[in-house]
Amino acid sequence: MSPTATPTSAISRHSTASSTVYVQVPTSSSLDLERYRPLVTAGASATRTNNKVTSTHVSLSSSKLKENTPLQPLQRLSSKKSQTMLSSASSAPQSASMKRKFTDRDRDPSADSDSSASKRIRSLSSASASAPTASAPLKPSQLNSSARTVDETIEVDPSKACPEFPNGWTYCHQCCKKRDLGDTIHCTTLEQREVGKTKVVKSKRCVNKFCRPCLKNRYNLDLDALKTNKKREPGHLDNAGYYFNAMAVRKSLPNESASSKKAKAKPTKPDATAPVDKKKARPKAQRKIKTLAPVKWTRVATALDQSELEERLYIREFLLRFNHLSEAAIPKAHLDELDQLNGNGKSIHGVEELDEIAWVGDNCVKAIFIGLLGLFARADDVTTVRASHAAVRALRQAGLHLSKVWGILVEWQNAVNAALTSTSNAPSGPPSTAHESASTSSSLTNLSSNSRSPSVNGVEVEGDMELFGPSAISLSEPQTLPLTILAAVDQGRRATRGMTSATTMADGSSISILSASQFIPVILSMIDQLLQQDISAIREDLDEGLKTSKELVRKVRECVRGEGERWEVIRKERESMKDKEKAKDKHRFQFARKLHRDILSALDHSGTIAQSEFALRFVPSGTDPDGRVYYIPSPGFAEREAAVEYIDTMHTIREQGGKVNSKLRLKKRVRPAKAEERDEFIDFSWMVLVWGQMPDEKEAFCPNVPRQGGDDEDAMSVDGDEDDPEKERWYAFAHPEDIKHLAEWVAADNGLDEEEGSSDKAASADNDQDAPIKRLVSELKQFAELLEWRSLDDRYRLPNEAFVPTTTNGTASANGVKSSSAKTKAIPPERFYAQ
Repeated sequence: MSPTATPTSAISRHSTASSTVYVQVPTSSSLDLERYRPLVTAGASATRTNNKVTSTHVSLSSSKLKENTPLQPLQRLSSKKSQTMLSSASSAPQSASMKRKFTDRDRDPSADSDSSASKRIRSLSSASASAPTASAPLKPSQLNSSARTVDETIEVDPSKACPEFPNGWTYCHQCCKKRDLGDTIHCTTLEQREVGKTKVVKSKRCVNKFCRPCLKNRYNLDLDALKTNKKREPGHLDNAGYYFNAMAVRKSLPNESASSKKAKAKPTKPDATAPVDKKKARPKAQRKIKTLAPVKWTRVATALDQSELEERLYIREFLLRFNHLSEAAIPKAHLDELDQLNGNGKSIHGVEELDEIAWVGDNCVKAIFIGLLGLFARADDVTTVRASHAAVRALRQAGLHLSKVWGILVEWQNAVNAALTSTSNAPSGPPSTAHESASTSSSLTNLSSNSRSPSVNGVEVEGDMELFGPSAISLSEPQTLPLTILAAVDQGRRATRGMTSATTMADGSSISILSASQFIPVILSMIDQLLQQDISAIREDLDEGLKTSKELVRKVRECVRGEGERWEVIRKERESMKDKEKAKDKHRFQFARKLHRDILSALDHSGTIAQSEFALRFVPSGTDPDGRVYYIPSPGFAEREAAVEYIDTMHTIREQGGKVNSKLRLKKRVRPAKAEERDEFIDFSWMVLVWGQMPDEKEAFCPNVPRQGGDDEDAMSVDGDEDDPEKERWYAFAHPEDIKHLAEWVAADNGLDEEEGSSDKAASADNDQDAPIKRLVSELKQFAELLEWRSLDDRYRLPNEAFVPTTTNGTASANGVKSSSAKTKAIPPERFYAQ
C-alpha cells in the first residue's frame, strides 16, 4: 500500500486469521514514533538490528495487551535515527514487525504532563477520520452523513489553534472579543471592491463575524440554526456550507438604523426571550462653571438715572435718523456733539452739581430746535409750515440766551394752535393766559395778532380739547433746577452771562434756564408732536429706507464678489511663477494678501455702520436675568457718511470692471477715537452702556470707585453711597477687550458656555428661553469686533494702493508715509545728554 499524509487513512488492516492482525506504520506519519515500540508477546516476536525493526504478527489471545494499545515511550531518538527507522520499516515485509499504542493502564504517570499535546493529536485524528484520500475515496453513505454536514460549516485555522481555541480564533464584530471559530458565523455576502491601482472590481467576502453569545443576547438568534441555512441566495459565497447575511440581521433589530440621539421605543409588554437590560441610567453631568477673571465695570453718569440717560439716547438716534429731511438741518459739528450724553467735561458756571447733569452746549440745543422746526416745516398743514418758518428765523436772530429760545418756542406753539382754531370755526373761548416771555418774536406776534388761541401748555381751557384736532401743539415745560443749584449760580455767575431775567410760566411762576439739559422734556414733546402730525415726508422716508437698505446689502455683496475675483487673478499669477520669482515676490504678495483681507473686513463693517442709517427705532440690546439693561449706541454721523462713501466707491470700481484710477482717494476721513480718549468716557458712541447693579467683587470690579477701606483719590464719590452694592447705576465698557470679556461673563453666568458648538436642531424647547441672552451675547461680540476695526487708522483701504518696500527707517505704508508701527531705536543716554 502506498503511504499517504493522513495517519488514520494510511493504516491498513489485513486479517489473515481471526486471531491475528498485521499493522504497518507509514513513513510520512505525523504520529510520534516515541509512542510506539516493538510488541513482544506469547505469539509474537520483534528484533531491532541497527535501528531496523522486524515486524512479527500479533496474537490477540493475550489478556493483557490489546490491539493499538499505547506502550511506554522509548528513549527519544534523533531526527536521523527516526528517519532511518521509518525507511527500514517501510521497506520490510508487512508481516515482519507490528506496533501498537499504549492504553491508560500501561501508561507511565510521567507522561501525563503531555496531556494537552495528546488531546490535540486525538482531536486531529478524529477530525480527519472521515477525510477523503486519493487511495481510499469516501463511500456514498459517508457523503450523506449528517456529521459531515455539520463539520464542513466549521472554519478551522490551524495556524491560530491553541488549547483555549482548538479550531482557531477570530474577533466578533459586535462585542470585539476573541472567540473560537466554531462558535462564530461569518457573513457570506460578496462585496464589490476596487483592487490595486488599476481599480479592478473584484468580489470580496464580507468581513463581519458574529459570535454565539451576541447572536443570542442581542438578536435572539441561534448560531446552529443559522448554519443550517442551505437555501442558495444570489450575491453570496457558495462554498461556505451555509448562507448568512450580517446586514439583514442588524436591520432586524428595532431602531438599530435610527440615529443614536433618538430615544428607542419601549415595548408595552416585556418579551420572555429578550435579554434584560441591566444598565443603570447614567447620572447627569454637573455643569462646569467656567472661571473668568473679574470684569471691569466703569461707573459713568453718576447723577443720572435710567430714564434721564435713555431720553438723551432717544433724542440722539431720532435726530441722526431724520435730520436729512429737515429744511434747516443740524450742522455736522452739532450732530457729533450729541454723542456727549453727559457733557464734554467742561465746567458750567463753576457749579459741580450743574456739571453732573450737563448735556450739550447752548449752540447745539439751539440748532436742535431749529432742526426740529425744519421738520415741522415739511408738514402738510400750511399753517404749521408758516409758523415754523417764522420760528426758525426768530431763533437764528435770538443769540444764545436760553430764556429767549424758550419764549420763541411758546410763541410758535400759540401761533399754530390759534391758526388751527380759527380755521376750524370753533367757538371762541375765554381770553388767553399765554406765557409771557422775557423776549418775544415780532414775526410770531404778527402771525397770531388777528386771533389769539388759548394756551394748551398747562392751562386749563374751557370747551372741548378735540377742537384742536390731531395737529394741535402741546409742548412740555423745561425742567426746573433745585434751589441749591440756583443759589450757587446767583453768586455772580448768572449776571456774567446776562441771565438775570427769568421766564414766566403759565401758572405765574418763573423759571431760570441755565443748562441745555433743562430742554430735554421740551425736545421730547416736539418729537412726539412730529410723529402725531403724520408728516408724509417722514412716512415716505421710512418706506424708502427699507428699499435703500436692501440696495445697500446688494452693493456690498457685489463688491465682495468683485474683490474675490481681483484676488483670484493675483493668486493665479503667483502660482504660475517659478520658485525664484516667488521668493523675490514674497513681500509684495504678502502686502496684496493683507490688502485683500482688509478690504473684505472694511466692506463687512462699513455695511453694518451704514445700516444704522435706516433703523426704524432705537431699543436696548437686551436684558439679563438679573435685570441689567444693555445699550449699544449707533455710530455717529461722520462715520455713517464715510461708510456709505466707501461702499459707493467700491461699487463704482466693480462696475468699471475692476479698473481703478491710481489717484482715486476717499474724501470723507474719520479720525478714530484713541484709547486715552475713550478712557475719559465722553463720546458714548464708542462704548457699551449698562444700567443695573454691579456683580459681586469676585466677578467684577470698578476702577473709579474705592473699595472698602481704600483711599483712592481718583475715585468718585456719589452721594456718599459708593459702598452700596444694591444701588443701580450706569456703567460703561469702552475697550474691545473689555466688551469681549463682558460677553463671556454674561454667557458663563447664564450657562451658555456649555451649549457652544451645538446645533439649533439639537437644542430642546427648554432652551428657547435663552434666546434673548444668546442674542445679547452675539451683539456684544459683534460690537467688540466692530469697535476694534473702528479703532484702526487705515480702516478704509482701496485696491489701488501700491506696494512700497520696507525702508531702512521703518515700514512704509502704501501711500509712501511711514507707518505708525515702525519702530525707531532709542537714543543712548550719553548721546542724548551730549546734545
